[in-house]
Amino acid sequence: MADATLKAALEDWLKKFEKYFVAGDTKTLAETLFTAESTMLAPGFEVQHGRPGVSGVLSEMKNAGVHNMLFSIQDFGSSADGELIWQRTAYTMVQEDGTNIEVGKYLAVLKKIGSDYFYHSVCFNKDSK
Repeated sequence: MADATLKAALEDWLKKFEKYFVAGDTKTLAETLFTAESTMLAPGFEVQHGRPGVSGVLSEMKNAGVHNMLFSIQDFGSSADGELIWQRTAYTMVQEDGTNIEVGKYLAVLKKIGSDYFYHSVCFNKDSK
């Protein structure tokens, strides 16, 4: 996949993430964007496995007052065979009034299933302040 096409696809996935997250639909977010056997490594949580684990972490964030997560892709690439994509992205968690709650970064691996890619492993941490 060409770099411009890959970046556009990643930005599209992040827009979908934001749409579902703002709506509070973390179940659909996990089912639409993550593999069934995905893992999420989030600060303050045990390693979460599968879509229910991902949805649970995101629901807890939502319940803690995170209205949206804003993203800025820093770097990305793909395996030679096109089966995996990696992405390094900065994020900002914001309240509904736009106040920043947390700033950090994450590293994600997306896995190709059929003709589509899904988040397979996500590890994120907040910046120190």
